[in-house]
Amino acid sequence: MQIKDIRILESDVLKYDWPLDETSGYKASDKVSKKIAQIKNPDWIKPKYQKWELTGSFTINGYAGAAYDAKQDRLFITVSDSMAVFHFRQ
Repeated sequence: MQIKDIRILESDVLKYDWPLDETSGYKASDKVSKKIAQIKNPDWIKPKYQKWELTGSFTINGYAGAAYDAKQDRLFITVSDSMAVFHFRQ
């Protein structure tokens, strides 16, 4: 389960606001009252978009062409004598 943007209102007035946009650690800061919340087993989303993971590498000679098939979620890399296909779906 992924949870974000926890807001607590009292009489329609925003009392607490934890966007849960941290990148590390076990604490989150409230933007209204500066209260600190302890987070148990956090799996922060932001670092997954900031730090990419290498899924493969290869070396080619010459120039390469690339095409992406969004329907099948795959990438084609072509060179003068061969073609490689990377499937992103697991």
